[in-house]
Amino acid sequence: MKAFIAGLLIGILLAAVLAFYLIKSRDIPLALGELLDQDAILLDNGKVRTGFVILENDTDLVLQNGANHYSYPKNRIKTVRKDILSVYLRGEK
Repeated sequence: MKAFIAGLLIGILLAAVLAFYLIKSRDIPLALGELLDQDAILLDNGKVRTGFVILENDTDLVLQNGANHYSYPKNRIKTVRKDILSVYLRGEK
């Protein structure tokens, strides 16, 4: 239990440091919550795209990253991972 709490605190600290860095390097402020629940998709060419899945149907997936929206055909997507920071903190692969 102590290790879990220590890991959680370290994760929150790292997220805060990352948020501070990103806020300083962007024109649009980044909310810490955005870091905590981003999604990731792995494409068939091996590239990973992160953002928020805002629309998903049988044929397409739309990912929002900042003010931009990207549409990907489902046949190009190998994997969709939701809430990637908490997945990382839990140690899932």
